[in-house]
Amino acid sequence: EATVMRLFHTALPILAAASLLAGCNAKPSANDPKSAAGAADAPASGASSSAPPANLAVTPTGAPKRRDGYWEMSSYSSSGYPMSKNFYCVGAGSEDRYSIFDALAEVGGCSKRDFTRTATGWTFDTVCKLMDTVTHQAGTISGDFQQSFVVNQTVTSVTGKDTTEMKGSIRGKRIGDCPAKYKPGDLIDKDGETLGNLLSH
Repeated sequence: EATVMRLFHTALPILAAASLLAGCNAKPSANDPKSAAGAADAPASGASSSAPPANLAVTPTGAPKRRDGYWEMSSYSSSGYPMSKNFYCVGAGSEDRYSIFDALAEVGGCSKRDFTRTATGWTFDTVCKLMDTVTHQAGTISGDFQQSFVVNQTVTSVTGKDTTEMKGSIRGKRIGDCPAKYKPGDLIDKDGETLGNLLSH
């Protein structure tokens, strides 16, 4: 189950590697601070996001480019229960170096990395192996990527004879420009502490 949680959270830049497992069993705090821009919680995971515009900029690998800025990244269980929240700074061509596609094939070696453009966004199907665990991620990506996007996914992890499945969503919402103290690629926790830079690996 820990490996499923690791891959679920790294499916988008939400948590740094050092804190992936820490957020798995975390309950939302009644005093959980909002972003400086006062962004409200994202809707439940079952809600849909708008289809990408036809002229949406994409990376050389065909991944959608998020607009430069400060993005709130939240993960939800399939029932809409909030699991974690972090922030990510996009800018200076960072999407070409670390896109949503890269994040969905982040952990271990991947034997399958299929991403397909559709009328409503993208579908994805990845198979990656980390040590003795094989993880399959499948789902959809949608949104305008100027203000918001959503990834709905199913993560199935197999270790020996043990199989674990998790379903949920990861939601991104642009809340403004990146604060001056952060640089493109920085991953920031809800308290404003930089967890690491995703462009440095």
